[in-house]
Amino acid sequence: MNPEPVPTLRILAGTRAAVRLAEAAALRFADRLDVAVALSGVGAPPHGCRVDAIGIGPAVLGQATAVIDGLDPFAREAVRSVREAARRAGIPRLTFRPPVWHRHPLDRWVEVRDLDGAVGAVASVARTVLLALPVALFATLGFMLPVATPPNAVIFGSGAVEIGQMLRAGVILDISGILIVAGIVMTLGERLLPPALP
Repeated sequence: MNPEPVPTLRILAGTRAAVRLAEAAALRFADRLDVAVALSGVGAPPHGCRVDAIGIGPAVLGQATAVIDGLDPFAREAVRSVREAARRAGIPRLTFRPPVWHRHPLDRWVEVRDLDGAVGAVASVARTVLLALPVALFATLGFMLPVATPPNAVIFGSGAVEIGQMLRAGVILDISGILIVAGIVMTLGERLLPPALP
């Protein structure tokens, strides 16, 4: 006699909060649900879950019994396509959104009315942007460890690459990337960013 199939809960994780939700769901419902995660733009994969897709699209819904949309709310096109695909397939969909950001007393927010205001505000904080830009780009240079990016985790999980191989190749790529990014930003940054307002 075949056992009853376990329903699949598909979690589309596009934020760290959605990754934590997937871990909590896998921990709490491990005996009743197959928690399958599709990662989109987050760093480390969740523990205790089956990560079987990188990127988001209607195809990742597969044979899911239910879907939790934990995508970044600013990824409007992905959110819309998943909503439509779930509706067409008749799959129940729950939207999970992390709490909104709250201003901290040490934050220095520059509030603007619209996109034109944001463009104008960049000129007033050009020096800060010049320093923050390489830091943001350095954060994308995660080549050394399996937990650095979802593709690294998938490759490492396949067993085709060992941790030593990743470390050796990753050190070379990371150091090269840091030198290249820093060089480009420091030489071209002054020319590309608008001048600071008086």
